[in-house]
Amino acid sequence: MADSTWLQPVITGVATLSGATLGALATYLTQRGVWRRQYAARWDESRRVIFSRQLSIANSWHDSIEKGDNERADALLDETYQLSGEVSLLASDSTRTAASELFDHLANLHDHAFINKGPQHPDAAEGYLQAREAFREAARLEMGVL
Repeated sequence: MADSTWLQPVITGVATLSGATLGALATYLTQRGVWRRQYAARWDESRRVIFSRQLSIANSWHDSIEKGDNERADALLDETYQLSGEVSLLASDSTRTAASELFDHLANLHDHAFINKGPQHPDAAEGYLQAREAFREAARLEMGVL
């Protein structure tokens, strides 16, 4: 009969190595899950802030156009240009499209009020309201707000 005393330390070593490997893998997967949740929460908060700012600026811009405040409307136009970069980075395609359509409606109202100085098309204000609602709904859907 062969001497198998050398086998016991090998089995113990393999078992120890296997346990350590499984423990390290479990720790890695757990930490990766935690990181993903933290990462998602951070971007969700960034989206919420950006989308809220977009709606707030759109409302202020529209009010400035309605009041004929060209200086304030121009400042809000500039702010919207700056914000559009952030929206394009953080938003989904549908929310980006809705934001772009909202901007287009407001830019059209802005141009008619301060550049062309002609009468507004009767449906222009309604188009803005629909675009604002479409953006709001796209943003809510993206953030999972029901």
